[in-house]
Amino acid sequence: MTARDLPAVQVVRFGVNAQPRELPGDPSRRLSDALRDELGLTGTKIGCHAGDCGACTVLLDGAQVCSCIVAVGQCEGREVTTVEGLADDGRLSTLQRAFVAHGAAQCGICTPGMLMSAESLLRVNPRPSEAEVSDALAGVLCRCTGYRKIVEAVLAVAAGHVVDAPEPAAGEAVGSRVARLDAPAKVTGGERFGADAWPEGETSSSMLAMRVFRSPHAHASFEIGDLAPLFSRWPGLVDAITAADVPNNAFAIFADLRDQPVLA
Repeated sequence: MTARDLPAVQVVRFGVNAQPRELPGDPSRRLSDALRDELGLTGTKIGCHAGDCGACTVLLDGAQVCSCIVAVGQCEGREVTTVEGLADDGRLSTLQRAFVAHGAAQCGICTPGMLMSAESLLRVNPRPSEAEVSDALAGVLCRCTGYRKIVEAVLAVAAGHVVDAPEPAAGEAVGSRVARLDAPAKVTGGERFGADAWPEGETSSSMLAMRVFRSPHAHASFEIGDLAPLFSRWPGLVDAITAADVPNNAFAIFADLRDQPVLA
C-alpha cells in the first residue's frame, strides 16, 4: 500500500448536542459510525446503512438526515443533534414525555429516529396537521407500533395536551393505562441493545463478529460442501456454523409444534 492508497485524514470540527467536537480521521466515513463508535452516542440506531429505514435519523442544522449516508466531513462547522440532546438537564422534553405517555416507544429501535423526525417538524411547524405529521415521519420505518401511537404523541405536543400517564393505586393496575417501565430509556437513547455495548475491556475491533448467510431462493435444495476453500480465502475466519452444529435444530412458540429449523 502506498501513501496514495491511504484514506485522507483531517480533523473535522462541529457541534454535537451543543458541545464542540473534533474528530480526526477519514472525513468520508459515516456520521452514524462516528457518533456511535467514537462519541459513544449509541442512541442513534443502525437499521440498514443505506438511508432506507430512518433509524439513524439525526438533525443537521435542524433538518432531519439519515446519518448513515452523511459523511463526517459534511458536518464541518455545523450542528448535529441526536436523541441524547433532546432532554434538558436530565428532564425529558415535552416530545419525549408524549412518547412515553402515549406508548409510542415499544421495541425502541425506531424511537430515536421518530423523535428526531418529529422534533425537526415541530421546530418549523409547531401546529402541524395529522397529514403533515405522517408525512414527516414517513422516512422512519416502524415494525411494532402501527404508527398510530407515534402520530398521536406528536399531535398531543402540537395541541399542548401532553399529560403524563398516572400511576394507578395498588391493586388497580389491571385495565389501567400505565407508562412502560423501559420507555424513558428508549426515548433518551439510554437503552442498550446488542450492538450498543461490548464486554468490559473490549472494543468492536477486538471482538468476533458473525455474519448470517441467507438463501437467494425462496424454495430450494442444497448441500454444504467442503469448507476448506472458504477458510483458505479468509484467513481470519474462526468458524462456520451450520445446521449440523445445532443439536435441536427446530423451534417455535409452542414446544409441541417445533417445526422451524434454526439453520436450514
